[in-house]
Amino acid sequence: MSLGRTQTASHGDLEAFVKELGEATATMCVDDNTFGDACNSPTVPKYKTQADPTRIQSATVKSINQLREHAGDSKKILNTGQIHEDDPAEVVIVCEPDLNNNVMGSIHPHGALYESPVNVEVSSAQHRRFRETIRENGVHCLTVHQILMHDTDRNLRARHELEELAASRLTYTLDPNFSVEDLQEGDTFYLSEKYKREVLAEMSTDHLIDMILTIPTVYLKPSLRDTGFTASYMFNPLTNMQYTRDQQITTAKGIVMGRLRSLQRQNEVELMEFCFKKLGLDIVATVKAPGFLEGGDFYPVGRELCMLGVGLRTNVEAAEQLMRENKFGTTRVAIVEDKFEQDQARMHLDCIFNVLGKDVVVLA
Repeated sequence: MSLGRTQTASHGDLEAFVKELGEATATMCVDDNTFGDACNSPTVPKYKTQADPTRIQSATVKSINQLREHAGDSKKILNTGQIHEDDPAEVVIVCEPDLNNNVMGSIHPHGALYESPVNVEVSSAQHRRFRETIRENGVHCLTVHQILMHDTDRNLRARHELEELAASRLTYTLDPNFSVEDLQEGDTFYLSEKYKREVLAEMSTDHLIDMILTIPTVYLKPSLRDTGFTASYMFNPLTNMQYTRDQQITTAKGIVMGRLRSLQRQNEVELMEFCFKKLGLDIVATVKAPGFLEGGDFYPVGRELCMLGVGLRTNVEAAEQLMRENKFGTTRVAIVEDKFEQDQARMHLDCIFNVLGKDVVVLA
């Protein structure tokens, strides 16, 4: 997904994708979003690697600081709105492969929607080089992890909001084979929201982010000894967060949050929305049931036209909702419907089609 000619990038084969990065700035991000009235608003400054040598800062923090400085008195670091897929990228949001949730996905790749087995350490190194290449070309590259971390060490509100998000992802529950009557006096406290909040308050920021990305459920049962409880754990990790094109689209009107079809991915939208709001970016619409919308099905191709794939992942109900609410912002919307077998190999429009320039496209 892109922000302010911003994009979020994802790719199943990072090694091959990195090799393509030198061809053109636009290929650095899988999705290109121009914010605001792109033709009338000034572009954001290019990413600068220089920083205060006395401070250790992540590249994401450097970018946020540079964008805030450019915005001046404005509360928004960017205006949102994408006109054409071929617009040059200025800001990119990505989610790097994580050695917690992606390792869980690699245990059973097919169940995690991976095309093939993966070495997470290799993927992580490839993705790091991918981000470096983006920045070497003057494009701001922000990571989900660093956006979540930003300001939590000095801003109580930022820390509180992160704890609230973590609290919504962490569940304590009694093992279904037991009832409250089986507990000793006072043990119900350890199932309570109050106890969970005490636990989260002591966690480091990185630990909170682990809770957010892995979505743990702790099942407690009486130990029938003086230890009180025995715990077992289940996780619902966000194993596909690196595909940051899919959770939303950016139209000529702005950011539209999607609704993902796969059960494994349905918690991703809330996380990206949290990141956008933390950056002060407006969200103009959210797709509601029975609609499904995934970003890989959307292409903006100018002020007059955008394209939306309808098939395995995105449905016509989402298209109709956004047309009724005028959230595409174009004169025409072309619905590209998959009337064949809707195979996983072409789950999105971007699996068979891509925009190479203002008047050039490629078909698989």
